[in-house]
Amino acid sequence: MNLIVDIGNTCCKMALYDGVKMLEFCKAENCQMNILDDWCASYSIDKAIVSSVIDVPQNIELQLGKLPCPIVRFSTTMDLPVKVLYKTPHTL
Repeated sequence: MNLIVDIGNTCCKMALYDGVKMLEFCKAENCQMNILDDWCASYSIDKAIVSSVIDVPQNIELQLGKLPCPIVRFSTTMDLPVKVLYKTPHTL
């Protein structure tokens, strides 16, 4: 299972995939990520990727730190298999 977490200014979006099939999706206001505990109890999460447009608050870092898998932090400096055409990719 793969976990994708997108942390924005006002909310977090999280999705859980098995291959290309999305099993779960959650949009949480004010970055409340309590659903992660339920997902970890119900699924075997193998990998996670986290992207954020803000400095990740300490409470979210603590929740992410409890994940039972490696976490990749998405950044604009990563080698990607696609070209980002956004004029200011550092603001993604």
